[in-house]
Amino acid sequence: QFTYEAGGNSTAGIDQPDLGYAQFVQSILGVSVPTSGAVTSGLVTIGSSVSPASATPAGPQEDFIVLQASSPGTVGAGVGNDVYLLSGSMIPAGKAITLSDAQGTNSIQLASGLQISSAQVAANALKLNLANGSSITVLGASQFTYEAGGNSTAGIDQPDLGYAQFVQSILGVSVPTSGAVTSGPVTIGSTASSATPVSGNQTVVATAQADVFSFDVAAALADTAGTNTQAGISGFSASSDKLQIDLPVANASLTTLAQLNGVQGVAVQDDPFAGDTLIDFGNDANGGQSVVLRLIGITDPAMVQIQVV
Repeated sequence: QFTYEAGGNSTAGIDQPDLGYAQFVQSILGVSVPTSGAVTSGLVTIGSSVSPASATPAGPQEDFIVLQASSPGTVGAGVGNDVYLLSGSMIPAGKAITLSDAQGTNSIQLASGLQISSAQVAANALKLNLANGSSITVLGASQFTYEAGGNSTAGIDQPDLGYAQFVQSILGVSVPTSGAVTSGPVTIGSTASSATPVSGNQTVVATAQADVFSFDVAAALADTAGTNTQAGISGFSASSDKLQIDLPVANASLTTLAQLNGVQGVAVQDDPFAGDTLIDFGNDANGGQSVVLRLIGITDPAMVQIQVV
């Protein structure tokens, strides 16, 4: 009475053909359905080498909860170290869910493709407003860790970030001591999202809104025409804007520009005479011209929020 979807995973947006029972048993398990009694198949791993045990936490009091259409208005597994998965393909439009779990060490996985239109960030509460009109409110937000792009059902593990680090590196704002701040749109797992690209020998001017600027270091270093070496950003706000830097090796643990100094050959330098911060990424392929990004008017790189992708 069931159909079987070998390799399918709605939480990861993976759709596979639906097979009837006899077809599944024959084509996947390698045996035929008997008319009586039972037959035993050999070892089969569906679609990958990931063992079923890795899909859920271990332990009798640890739960793995996928937020979905059938989820109640308030979700909390209680005792144990629990994992909550937020997948855009599982949460229907217009649904409001509140997460409340003050027991154990709990984690929230945000699957790749989750579209966040805005986020409201308070000192110990978080509300994610999704692009489909649904919302996820996390109470006691600082007691959770956050795994952007993680999805245990698909065998995908990403770094666990604390609340403040997640808010800064993924949502692009800082946790306030009082009241709430609102972030701009973010798509989990997408390096493009709503970022404004910075390239060429030009100066990009920030807006009055919370801006995200992206700089593709690999493309700039590979440039042989000498046209992508001296970029700048004017009007950058250290309190609300964020710099997204595409380096050969992503590093979610770096959240401020000061931390980037000396990493992967990057030099972050203060220019006290101009009142700017200069980021030197090395020489390009056109005769060794320096590839630099200047933050005009920024003198404290420790205050600049970054995301290294």
